[in-house]
Amino acid sequence: MSIPPPLPGAPATPPPTPPQRRGWWQRHWRWAVPLLAVMGLSIAAMLIYGFITMLGAAMRDNDAYRIAMAQAAGDPRLVEAIGSPIEHDGFMSGHVSTGTHSSAALQIPVAGPRGEATVFVEAESRLGVWKFAVLSATVDGAEASIDLLPSLPEARRLRADAAEDAGDAGDGDAP
Repeated sequence: MSIPPPLPGAPATPPPTPPQRRGWWQRHWRWAVPLLAVMGLSIAAMLIYGFITMLGAAMRDNDAYRIAMAQAAGDPRLVEAIGSPIEHDGFMSGHVSTGTHSSAALQIPVAGPRGEATVFVEAESRLGVWKFAVLSATVDGAEASIDLLPSLPEARRLRADAAEDAGDAGDGDAP
């Protein structure tokens, strides 16, 4: 079988099609995809950093933090160990709950010219008055911690022995 001859008056070959122009994405996807990935990761990192910064600022915006930092900065044993001025250094961990009965459990990293330490805080607030159960500092590299609680006024301390006495009274050992 052979191909029949072309019809009279018909072009022998089809007209050439003009080259199709490729779009921007087709021409530049090789560098646009990595750029978009880097931009996405950067935005995610900025959002996470902003959230952590705002959370830390909210944790620092309470009286338990302020009282603990004032006690740490004014304690001569801690000043001797890490130097003065003592300032907040880095991200603190823990939690703060607010309301009519507020509580705070914080680990505050502090630093002075000669070293670093961590201030540990456990406190409760009733009617706006913060009382501390734990207020101590541990200097990096030292084994013993510095108890900052005795330097607080008695009205700012939780009575741990009163809680133990109440627990002992309910043991059922009485006749």
